[in-house]
Amino acid sequence: MLVGLYETLAIAWSIVSFLDFNGQPLNLVLKNALTRSYQYSPYSYFIMLGSLILGFQTFSFLMILQILKLQQEETLRHLLAILEDRSCMSVSEETL
Repeated sequence: MLVGLYETLAIAWSIVSFLDFNGQPLNLVLKNALTRSYQYSPYSYFIMLGSLILGFQTFSFLMILQILKLQQEETLRHLLAILEDRSCMSVSEETL
């Protein structure tokens, strides 16, 4: 994820360095800057996309695991409460 963020900043910096306002419309200036930046280092775009995709997938996976862990803990608490109630009931039946 950090590599993707670094590459994103590097690409943004190269795009800014290639901006050339010569009375042209903004969309044409940005298109030219993106084209020149991609021609300068095309591998940076692939590294950025790949690492950002993997980073977001990793964070999503970790969030899902955390949710499942909390769900499991809640289920275990409910089971423990049920078992404690049963053990209390069996003790009270033995005393009768």
